[in-house]
Amino acid sequence: LLVLLFRVRPFTRRMAKKIADLVATGSTVLEIGSGKAEADGSYYFSVKKYFDSRGVTFICSDRDASFGHRSIDVTTFDEENVYDHILCFHVLDDIYEWQHALLNLTRALRVGGTVHIILPVFNGFDLTADYYRFSEKLLRTFCEKEGLRITEFYIHGYRVFPFAYYMAITT
Repeated sequence: LLVLLFRVRPFTRRMAKKIADLVATGSTVLEIGSGKAEADGSYYFSVKKYFDSRGVTFICSDRDASFGHRSIDVTTFDEENVYDHILCFHVLDDIYEWQHALLNLTRALRVGGTVHIILPVFNGFDLTADYYRFSEKLLRTFCEKEGLRITEFYIHGYRVFPFAYYMAITT
């Protein structure tokens, strides 16, 4: 029953809508892990539709170039000072070198830019794709050690039984 009440995808969509409302016209937004198109041409994993009417440059990306987006591997990503917002939803838990990836993403931000991260903690029972289940303590300790400024941190679910985390890191 709790899995139905605290599903992570609806939480992700709500957060994407909230972020879209805050993004300034003219901003450049990079989405990491946009995913493959469905049969109808829509994207299950992408939140681009929430930004379409916002007057922003929205760049979909995925590690797999065959998905039709810009191909980005965040572990080797080396851009600097390019994006106002980076959306990294349900990605870092699938990356073995997540620390390196997170540092690369923050380096790609312009001054005042934000990396928006959603990490599933409990998202059903298929754990075969994930390397990590994050804790709030791990995330906060890593960011503090690396000099990253967490400006928002939300727990979806309960503190003792979180379903997902939302974290904003602003430069």
